[in-house]
Amino acid sequence: MRYYFDRLLDFAKYLYRKKSWPRVVFGAGVTLVAASVLGGASIVVELVLWFVQADGVANQPFASVVGYLPLLALLVGIALIVVGGCAGFADWRAEASRLYGIAIELRGLQNSLDVPVEDSIAFKGLFHKHSVIVDIRNQADNNVILQPEPAIKRIVSLLPTHLQSAMAGKKSKDVKLVFGGLASVPLTFLTGFLVDDETKVSRVDWDRTADCWRALVDADDGDRFDEIIHRTGHDKERMILCVSASYPVDLDAVCALHPDAKIVELKLSNVEPDNHWSDEKQRALSKQFLSTVVENSRFGEIHLHMAVPSSMAFLFGQRYDKRNLPSVYVYQYERASSVKYPWAVLMLGAAVQDPQIVWT
Repeated sequence: MRYYFDRLLDFAKYLYRKKSWPRVVFGAGVTLVAASVLGGASIVVELVLWFVQADGVANQPFASVVGYLPLLALLVGIALIVVGGCAGFADWRAEASRLYGIAIELRGLQNSLDVPVEDSIAFKGLFHKHSVIVDIRNQADNNVILQPEPAIKRIVSLLPTHLQSAMAGKKSKDVKLVFGGLASVPLTFLTGFLVDDETKVSRVDWDRTADCWRALVDADDGDRFDEIIHRTGHDKERMILCVSASYPVDLDAVCALHPDAKIVELKLSNVEPDNHWSDEKQRALSKQFLSTVVENSRFGEIHLHMAVPSSMAFLFGQRYDKRNLPSVYVYQYERASSVKYPWAVLMLGAAVQDPQIVWT
């Protein structure tokens, strides 16, 4: 039921967004029906009848015909709505048939189900679909990445090439890109980092309760990051940024790893794993994240510790300006390890030609 409601809403948005003759005809029909139902046509009829009756008995036949004008306006309005709606629906379907859906899928968890992103609700109604799959599960043991170097090399070598090949010869307006992934935060951030911010990408996330890919269509609950400065520090080169969204970042481990650096935490008031299903909310949070980075851009390095969902890690990576912002290290968290943050990915940028693994 939700799917059909969404499709109807998409059609309504299309009809009123695009300037076309079906939109004009449909709008005229709605106006006539509204006038008939709300009494606008009746007021016109009463005015006409007043003038007719003022001319005498000779115009009584005409007056009887005028009395049917509200009904006539209603029927004509319904006809215009049907004609405009059918023509608009045909145009909408024709445009939908030109759309080409491309799924960017990152597979990094060994026990994850092979449910393709292209089968998610984000691709419903699309006739043409293609998947760009980067599978790095062979680099993990019990979902712990033992060899991150081959994993990042695989992402860097496959993703841009396959994505460019999938989009070749297609107009950007006819392509719908959707990301979905189950992988570590640094590798998901890297995936978003490699996709240019000018490229519009929708995102889905894995719903562990329903065992399916779920679109970010919930209402924005208004929850935003609070900025907490845990330490000012004396290190002039490095700034530590923690982001607590799904879970709290392990601040004790962070402080031990960076003993003399400034530590800032962006933390939601409601930190829990199921608080991220709004695209509007995530985009607002990404603006806060970027604003904090820009405010601290005097540092040469940003060391990023994030406890965020996959869709948010991708978005933050996509929004990070590699040309104008400091070099960024994104850390991997291993709760069961004696070394909580064993390695980080140094993203490519002005001073870094290729992403690198940095061991702690």
